[in-house]
Amino acid sequence: MPNLTRDVLVHTWDLARAVGADDGLDPAWCELFHAGLPEDPHTLAASGMFGAPIVIGDENDVQARLLARLGRDPSWRPESL
Repeated sequence: MPNLTRDVLVHTWDLARAVGADDGLDPAWCELFHAGLPEDPHTLAASGMFGAPIVIGDENDVQARLLARLGRDPSWRPESL
């Protein structure tokens, strides 16, 4: 998957969550992106382009697991809109 597509997918969540809009991502895209992540969860954070991975359980859906691996807290909500 091209990096630009990955960026758009994740930034869609960033913006939607920030403004209180529907932040659900297509599970098939999330699965595809998640499956292509490096095995070592800290590799992306070491690049300086991502935060440290957030630890969440495997029982979470693929969107939450993807966001957590990219250093985003899937439960984050803005303090006020």
